[in-house]
Amino acid sequence: FTPPICEVVSFVSPMSAKNGDRANLEGNTGNVGAPSLEDQINAVGFGRFQWIMLGIFGLLVVADGMELVVISILYMALRDEWGLSQIEEGYLAGVIFVGVLIGNLIGGYLGDTWGRRNTVLFSGVFFIIAAAASAFAPDIITLAIFRMLVGFAIGCKLPVAMSIAMELCPTHYRGKLGMVVVGIAFSIGEVFVCLVGMVILQVDHSHNWWRWLLLGCALPDIFGVPLAWVYMPESPHFLLSRGRHEELSDQIRQVAKLNGQEDAMLQDGRVRQLVEETDVDKWQWTAIFSPQLSGITTFCSVVWCVCAICYHGHVFVYPLVLEQRFHMDVGDELWAVALAGAAEIPGVLIGMWLIDLEGVGRRATAIAFFSLACVTALCVPLFTSPTAFFVANMLLKTLINAPFCILYVMASELYPTTHRASGIAFCSSTSRVAGSVTPIMLAWCVAQSVTLTYQVLAAILGVGVLATLLYGHETLNHNLKTFAFEAVEDEDEERTPLKSSTR
Repeated sequence: FTPPICEVVSFVSPMSAKNGDRANLEGNTGNVGAPSLEDQINAVGFGRFQWIMLGIFGLLVVADGMELVVISILYMALRDEWGLSQIEEGYLAGVIFVGVLIGNLIGGYLGDTWGRRNTVLFSGVFFIIAAAASAFAPDIITLAIFRMLVGFAIGCKLPVAMSIAMELCPTHYRGKLGMVVVGIAFSIGEVFVCLVGMVILQVDHSHNWWRWLLLGCALPDIFGVPLAWVYMPESPHFLLSRGRHEELSDQIRQVAKLNGQEDAMLQDGRVRQLVEETDVDKWQWTAIFSPQLSGITTFCSVVWCVCAICYHGHVFVYPLVLEQRFHMDVGDELWAVALAGAAEIPGVLIGMWLIDLEGVGRRATAIAFFSLACVTALCVPLFTSPTAFFVANMLLKTLINAPFCILYVMASELYPTTHRASGIAFCSSTSRVAGSVTPIMLAWCVAQSVTLTYQVLAAILGVGVLATLLYGHETLNHNLKTFAFEAVEDEDEERTPLKSSTR
């Protein structure tokens, strides 16, 4: 293999670099002609290594899906245990988002400075401890505290896990992998927690059955964290930005061997180096508000808020509506919530297909799902029979979930390596502020009328349509950027995939 001569990019502080400086960013460390990191990752392809990573990240996200849904199916049990009102149920559901908010901010910083692997392992262990402890809470205050700690662990883990998952994947598989990890694995978690609840109800008829369910929510991470410790490497993009070149080349050789692609590996795993690497002392998370990244941060924050309010709002309010309109018991509610969770999977599969279609991509797919969800939300209250109401809510749930998953993929591709975890975490954290008050707001709406509740969801989904229409960037088949100055925010500039001769 004789690659074309490639330019080498020197490091300029993300806060000071400007788009016009690119012509002056060339350097030569003696590695001119070496393949880029993206070239190497694409050469070794998608194989056994990525399947192992998919299993590990899937377990970690399944646990998150279980935890973010479990409280919404325990209202009746907690009401019997402690006599909670609907407003108190809203506070209990909202407190986890306060923890996620704090976890997002801390986890994003740790992921970009301490490393992706270390942050995922730390948050996974913390999650297991907090999730198990919440099962033994003696009162509602203690339960709320532990639920907030669970939220903190999820907030640390999810954005960083998503960053490293995307960074370990070849370009043409990133969209599919991201949708599977965030979409299908999360949906499996929702369904699994309902099925576990049904089994526990059949075995344990005491008023403490819900404690076993909370304990069971830690199981996926109990298996996933040790597997991550053994098999999950550090992100190759993080290693490159930190100048850990030998470690990076060794990792590429190991992945190529595991995938059976040693012959396809370029120049024995050699990767084109940067003239200078990220200086941790100069690194500033506030670069996500710099001119190069502010447009990305604004777009992702707004759309993330829309997705969080509508998705978690529906998860919270659906059991309340079923109880109010159809007087269901907890067993029937579990079935209804499980079906709504399972209904998300077809939407994710359709989204996986659409986001990789030339001429469609991430942005157009998100607009289509937001628009259909808005119309569906307006129609749901019109159905009065239980079966029709179930089906309509299943459709609404899958339409809301798909753009949520697409946004994780887009954000991972829009932010540069130096601020990928921080950017995703910050934008996600803004949605947690909205998510923390959503249960209280929707509890009030349900008390007024079911129709008003779904009208509010439809209005918020309309904001998602508008925000995505106004943002003009597409990330399909684009290579991941390393530094902030590479993330162009000029909408008149054509954004094309990076090739061998990269800036």
